Amino acid sequence: MVVLVLAFGACGDDAAAPTTTVQATPGTTLAPGTPAVCGPLAEVVRLSNEFSLRLNGVMTDIYTAAATGEDLSADAEAELLDDFRGAFADATELIDELIGHYDAAAALAEPELAADIVAVRDGTLMLMPILTEAFEEADTFVELDTRFDTALTDPEVAEASMTAGLAALSIDEFTIPECGFKVSNS
Repeated sequence: MVVLVLAFGACGDDAAAPTTTVQATPGTTLAPGTPAVCGPLAEVVRLSNEFSLRLNGVMTDIYTAAATGEDLSADAEAELLDDFRGAFADATELIDELIGHYDAAAALAEPELAADIVAVRDGTLMLMPILTEAFEEADTFVELDTRFDTALTDPEVAEASMTAGLAALSIDEFTIPECGFKVSNS
């Protein structure tokens, strides 16, 4: 089974930080007095959800195939892997916009929480090329899993992943009470 995790960051509640009614997504308005940093963080959550939605159909097919307990034919596995590659490529089109919202949130946050946002952004930027390369080069799901395991055991990648994950949880300590939503994946 392949599990993709993208951690998402948070922000600070500096008394000097601007507070206003913040437009999160079209049709969604955060409460008056909500820190301005909550707007870009709401967009991070929206894009994270969109990323997941773009993968859901093919992930359901993968889980269904795995649940049968039967091995897929080489052709069926290749077709499912191609579907997954296509869905992942479609989802990665959101990354530049996501990075822009991380940057906007970091610019509005207190330094300590801005550092958490930057850590999550940097972890995302490090992991996306690794995931993309694995998807493009693997011929089977076993090979894909092996490529992920190999990449994630690299000390630099493992440290960046851990740092990003912990930073995302730290961000939640701000966003849950101040913004009214959770940023990290659980």
